[in-house]
This record gives sequence, C-alpha cells and structure tokens, in this order.
Amino acid sequence: MTAFEKFDNLVGMEHFKKMIEKIKYIHEKGLNKKIGTGIYVFAGNPSTDKTTAAKLFGELLHEIGLFKNENIIIATRNDFVAEFVGQSRVKTKDLLEKALDGVLYIDEADSLMKDKNDFFGKEVMETIFLFMYENYDKICLILSFSDYRGKFEKLDNLNPGLRSKISEFIAFEDHNG
Repeated sequence: MTAFEKFDNLVGMEHFKKMIEKIKYIHEKGLNKKIGTGIYVFAGNPSTDKTTAAKLFGELLHEIGLFKNENIIIATRNDFVAEFVGQSRVKTKDLLEKALDGVLYIDEADSLMKDKNDFFGKEVMETIFLFMYENYDKICLILSFSDYRGKFEKLDNLNPGLRSKISEFIAFEDHNG
C-alpha cells in the first residue's frame, strides 16, 4: 500500500490532511520546492496518533519526491543529551545528520530543555536550530507535544524565536468513542 493510499484511508486528522494536500499540490505545481521541510509541531493529548502521523508524513514526503529517505528517526531527550556538557552538541549533530533527507521526530520535545539553567538542553536546542538553519531544505523536524498548551509555551519561552521558526502547527484532537 502506498503512502497516499494509507493517507486516503485516514479517519479524522482534518488539519493534518489539509496540510498534506497543500504540500502535495504546491510541490506538484513546482511553486515551492522547500515545502515539507522545516520545523513542524504535532500537538495533542497522548494517544492521538501523532507518531503514526509523523511516520506517514515521512513516507508521503518521500513519495512526493521531496526526500530520498522515507524513513523517520524517532528520538527523545535521551538520544540528544550526553553525559558531559560539550558532548551533547556532537551527539545531537550526529542524530540530525542521520535524519538528513528525511524526517526527525522528537517525542515530548518539551523535555529537551527543562529550564533556563539546563545547560545540556540549551546545547541541544542551539545545535538543532543552527543545523536547521544550515540545512532547512534537506530535513523535516517534527516537535511533538502532549498536553501542549503549557508545554509548547514553556519551551517557546525558554527559546526566544522558536514560534517564528515553525512551518506548521498541527493540533491532534482526541479520538471520539
């Protein structure tokens, strides 16, 4: 089953579907070769299929022809933060380079930087933003937040300018039933 066949079978996720349709249309028309790259926020309560949507997003971007890789790398704070300050920069850059020409999904992104004194988290965030600036058209970064209303705001407050770097903010609704 192709990614677009899976996409066509999705139930709900209307905002996500509209975003995908827009990306596909713009890419097919050749209007913007960078659409689909950048930083996306997937936000919603636990069990709202954010990870499933991110995996499908990676497959769709590959099928559209935007990225060579259809794989998606899923990471958490533990995958970025090293034992000593300075090592987190190297560990983070290595993970970002593995995700080049594809999708990096950071689950519970608010945990990347716990507070303004979190030197490890600050190093990770600085490395991510510098890498994204240098490789904006070669990677899609998805920041996932559950109970996002407070958590995204917290991370945004710790990282001035984060909100302005977001390509799209997708809210995932709770499932009915």
